[in-house]
Amino acid sequence: MDIYSFFNSRDVADYLRGEKHEFTAAEAAYVVYRSETATLDEKLSAWQEIVDTMPDCPVCRSALDPHFRRDYKSEHQFLREYIFIKKLMLRKFMDDEGGVYMLHELRFTPETAIRYGRDEHSLWTEGVSDPYSSFDKCVDSLRHDDEGAPEYDRYRIAKCEIDGGCTAGCVTLDEQFRVLGVTCSHRDASDYEYVDAHLCCAFLELPIPFKSGDIVIDRTARDPRPFVFDCLKFWDSAALAEHGHVLSAEQAEKADKHVANWRAKGSKDDSCMPAMGWSLAPGSMTGLSDPCFLAYDPFGACHNYLDLEYYREPLKGELRLLEVASRWARGEIDLVFAVNNAALISAETRAAKLRSEMEREYREGI
Repeated sequence: MDIYSFFNSRDVADYLRGEKHEFTAAEAAYVVYRSETATLDEKLSAWQEIVDTMPDCPVCRSALDPHFRRDYKSEHQFLREYIFIKKLMLRKFMDDEGGVYMLHELRFTPETAIRYGRDEHSLWTEGVSDPYSSFDKCVDSLRHDDEGAPEYDRYRIAKCEIDGGCTAGCVTLDEQFRVLGVTCSHRDASDYEYVDAHLCCAFLELPIPFKSGDIVIDRTARDPRPFVFDCLKFWDSAALAEHGHVLSAEQAEKADKHVANWRAKGSKDDSCMPAMGWSLAPGSMTGLSDPCFLAYDPFGACHNYLDLEYYREPLKGELRLLEVASRWARGEIDLVFAVNNAALISAETRAAKLRSEMEREYREGI
């Protein structure tokens, strides 16, 4: 199994390959779980291969999380049950009895979003369709609607109960209409969610290539936006220094004490895996009257650092503020110069938006 093919970020995968990182069974299982492009069949095969070929190890999850109702003794034990339950969930979803199938959500391709004049960061939209008596009929209708150049690359189909209209589960499909994942109904959640939580709430501490000041993006996010990377919340002073932070002795001692206290509590899950940094405040991307400004997100500019990749596109308009923050974070410019540059970019961006709005109103008035 090529574990690196399951990473959402090629940059993280290439770095770990270069580092010759040796994955545990629990780490490999989590990486497979996080994949946005692998089909459910590919994931099930990969999890089975982990059981068959990799040494067993403890599950990587928080022992203090109340969601974990089962005390799994090993990753192999957990994966065997997880594979069985995922197959059962899909089989129950595909069972035509007691429900109808309807399109729930769609995700525009980035090219389609730009062509339609949508905000390129708002790719998901609510789906509306007639009810279908079978999953295959619902998918066939989507294939017919998407003939030619594809406008969408993700689909979510919900199974709804005929009486009451409650959702009885949801399946996510890729642009080729292959099943990527399945979730259960709220009614059945108590039967399945505890086993799902072992993977979705797992905690991994892996090396990454990003340093303070790098401009990165999580393209798996619902609203992917580039931001200036700063650090990870579980890094001690040595890791911070390695990734571009110059700390005084007092700052290093404080950082190490904080990390030591956190590790002593033993409550680690994926809430400890966000990346922190500077990003454009949401209002500055949309409103004409709002000035564009940067905000530091101490809770996580992205949910999971393993999904980050370098942002390689040109920085235009208000995104030029990220370059200012990047240079300041790297120590290339001082704070006064950074603030003045940010103010200039904000004024230029506001003037460009105002000019565009006035020209549009003038054309419509003619």
